[in-house]
Amino acid sequence: MDLGIEVWVEDNDVPLTRHPLQYGHERSRLPYVFRPGGLPVYATMSAQRAIFPPALETVRRFAGDSAELPVPGSPRVLRTPGHTLGHCAFAFADRDAVIAGDAIVERDPYTGKRGPRLVSRCAVADSERNLRTLDAIADTGAATVLTGHGEPITGGAEQAVERARAAGLS
Repeated sequence: MDLGIEVWVEDNDVPLTRHPLQYGHERSRLPYVFRPGGLPVYATMSAQRAIFPPALETVRRFAGDSAELPVPGSPRVLRTPGHTLGHCAFAFADRDAVIAGDAIVERDPYTGKRGPRLVSRCAVADSERNLRTLDAIADTGAATVLTGHGEPITGGAEQAVERARAAGLS
């Protein structure tokens, strides 16, 4: 179904829009289905077509080193590869916020763990790269970090990154 919405994608993630099942990850997702709380997560993801998403025919490409994305709010692009090879976060200086996406999550849907952390390696292409690129989020100095999973993280981007690194890999 085409809703006529422009989808902006960093160059390195364009292949995923064409072939979403080629999404790389370090661990199998299968064991996570059977963890406490895992089955409801997978049922929800299945119902929302997140496990087998359709390919996108048309996307707007941007290079990860773009200064600003030409969309409302003019977010500054921050390269944060790791979750995917083209993952980016977006800083909104005028809002004192950064959208971290899945570079940091507040709730890992695969393990159920809460607090700033990296999402489980069953959903990360390169966790070591993910850890290294968190400095881009910390360097924003933003007061609020919005993540792909969980509640907003308040207390600052630097603290969120510190806590995510301290939580380690799962």
